[in-house]
Parts: sequence; C-alpha cells; structure tokens
Amino acid sequence: MKNIYVIMLLCAATPSYAEGNFTVGGFVGIEDGGYVSDDNTTAFIVPYFAYDTEHFHIGIDGLGYHVLNGDNASLSLTAASNLGLVFDEDNDFFDGMEREADLTIGLEGTYAFDGGLFIAATADKDISDAHGGMTASAAIGYETDLSLVGITVSGGAKYTSEQHNQYYYGVSQTEARSGRQAFETKDAVLPFASIEMVFPVSDNGAIVGLLDYTDLSDIGDSPLLEADYEASAHIGFIYSF
Repeated sequence: MKNIYVIMLLCAATPSYAEGNFTVGGFVGIEDGGYVSDDNTTAFIVPYFAYDTEHFHIGIDGLGYHVLNGDNASLSLTAASNLGLVFDEDNDFFDGMEREADLTIGLEGTYAFDGGLFIAATADKDISDAHGGMTASAAIGYETDLSLVGITVSGGAKYTSEQHNQYYYGVSQTEARSGRQAFETKDAVLPFASIEMVFPVSDNGAIVGLLDYTDLSDIGDSPLLEADYEASAHIGFIYSF
C-alpha cells in the first residue's frame, strides 16, 4: 500500500512552505514489496493539494483541526477516508476483493526538543461499517538543516488491529480462489523507518524526497503480499502561496 500519508505529513511539517494558504505539488514514486503486483517494482504518481490555516487543514489526505500548534508541540484531530481504493483495480489478482470506503478519525501529536530531536505519535479508528479497526504509532526522529538541504530521519513502530488487518490483508472464504487462499489476520506490530529531504529552490517552492521502509513480517503470511516488507522512494515538488 503506497505510503501517501507519510508524504502528506512531510509536506505539512515543512514550516517554510506550510505557512501559505495553499500548497500544491506532485510526486513520482517507486515501490517494492507489499501487495502482489504485475511487476516487482511499481511506479506511480501522487498529486498533492492542501489549504492550511493556523487551526485547520484541508487536503486530499483528509481534514485536520489543530488543537495545539506551538513552536515545540502540536496536537491535531484528523478525519480521512480511503474511498475504498485499497487494491489495484488493474491487477487481475485482486478481482473480487472489493472494499467499502472507510472513515477514520484520529489524533496526531509531535513534540520537538532542543537540538533537533523529536517524538511523534498517532492513533486512529474507523467509525464506518467498513472494518472498525484501529491503528496507533510511535516514532522518534532527528531533523537538521545542512547548507542546501533539510534532512529528517525517523523510525518507530505501528500497531494495527485484527479488524484493520483483515480489511487490508485478509481473504474471506468467499474471496478465496485458486492462488489466493483464505486468510485470517491477527493484531500486528509493524516497525518502520524513513529519511526525508527538502531542497528549497525559492521562497515558496521546494523539491522533496522521501525514502520509506516498513517491516510487514507480522502479516507476511497474507496471500495478498508478495514480500514481508514494503519499501518506497518518492521525489516531487511543492509550492505554497
């Protein structure tokens, strides 16, 4: 599953460009591992659009209300939907694997210490009839500005509930077929790490890069996965005004 939300958080966490009312841009990415695909490496394009104020965020990634938006600490209420776009509709392997659109509400919080160290945590739950699952994550990271680029390195782990995993990685008896056996999931803990880079090219624009890795070993037996990991690389441009 493409880690689009990491891209969105990266854009929103870029202070020089998040201050504008509008942010637009796009990313080109490649992905290895994760869901079964026709090719070992999958390429894709991710557009980006957002409108931000001191307290509100509206974008293709969802909605946010910043309860706290200080220099060192932030806390936001979020709402988002995957619109039911979970599996690759062009891949015959996923025929008959339709999913209802979910609606998740959650919390996102960060705290930055002096010297570049920060901690971050998220929690969300589906409040629709799609699956009712939940996730929670915790991460620690370090950010620094070099002469031409800002770099952020982070790592942590994400808890995903049984209901969430069955929706994304499970196969029901009615969905089973030759080459795709029935599979029931359990709760999982998925370690992850990322490196984010921001190259300013003007007062309002920046080239953004992201390398991301997630260990899927806890759900690696799912027949929907071609590997027990997911790795991706993105590069793109964002502009705020």
